[in-house]
Amino acid sequence: MRTLYIDRKGAELRVDRQRLLIDKGNMHLPLSIPLKQISRLVVNTSVILSVHDIALLAEQGISTLIMNVRKGNFALVSGELHKDASLRLQQYQVVSSIQQCLIFAQELIRAKLLTQYGAVQYALKQRLDLRYPLLKVSDFLHDRLEVACDSIESLRGLEGACAASYFSGYRQLFAPALAFHERNRRPPQDPVNVVLSLSYTLLHVDAVRSLTVAGFDPALGFYHAPYYGRESLACDLVELMRAHMDVWVWRLFAEEILRKEYFSYESQGDRPCLLGKQGREVFYSEFEKKAGLWRRQLRRIAYHWRQRLTQTMTNKEVQPNGAY
Repeated sequence: MRTLYIDRKGAELRVDRQRLLIDKGNMHLPLSIPLKQISRLVVNTSVILSVHDIALLAEQGISTLIMNVRKGNFALVSGELHKDASLRLQQYQVVSSIQQCLIFAQELIRAKLLTQYGAVQYALKQRLDLRYPLLKVSDFLHDRLEVACDSIESLRGLEGACAASYFSGYRQLFAPALAFHERNRRPPQDPVNVVLSLSYTLLHVDAVRSLTVAGFDPALGFYHAPYYGRESLACDLVELMRAHMDVWVWRLFAEEILRKEYFSYESQGDRPCLLGKQGREVFYSEFEKKAGLWRRQLRRIAYHWRQRLTQTMTNKEVQPNGAY
């Protein structure tokens, strides 16, 4: 089973007899792929795919992600839904408890800080020329690993301070020509932010799917508060993976797998910096090399959370576990 990316403008997709047919417009016969070889489909909004065929894919357990690369938004149609509502009922009860939310949120943020600390330690070994600023970030994160907070608000303050320190060191890993000075989005202003945003989007979609399959409601988070149109629990889950993604993005540029010429710049319009078609081909290819590992980690965390939630609701002794 694999992820299939279709990013060619005007390509037409249709389902026929347990196969996905792909007509790129310049082929005598359409490309034919058995549905059993596809686990998820990622298409650009310029691709032609009917609602009827999206429904057929969902019936086969195939998730369809529709992405608007220019605007940076997406829509997900999942083919796998958990049929047991009991876990979601338990989740609703925990989310309604300030005390229980704080317990889960503190474990989550500690685990996030550990991954950020690990990422900085890796960078220290690779960039001895940045030893001083990276050691400063490392010490800052280390000193806050065991800090206890008595509210979600104070925990968010701690997490925000650590994120600011972390990115002050992370941005220095990139060449000055990339103009990566800070984390920005909607729209991203430079090549690094473009790739980070695209990477986080794909990771978020996989988090939604992992949580749904495990039986959770992705909209109700323990750390991220419910918000209209946001899968807050998926945001929680992504927090545990961001540092791994950050290191991967850094290496893409450091090893010149992604280069500045793959990006275009617009002085006017709503997207100042865009990853071109050649760059997207490189990016998607590299992403899939790592995606299998990341998806397994997301599923493992989701099922760990499921076990923790069940233990909490049955009043069993719960041992906090910050290592995911």
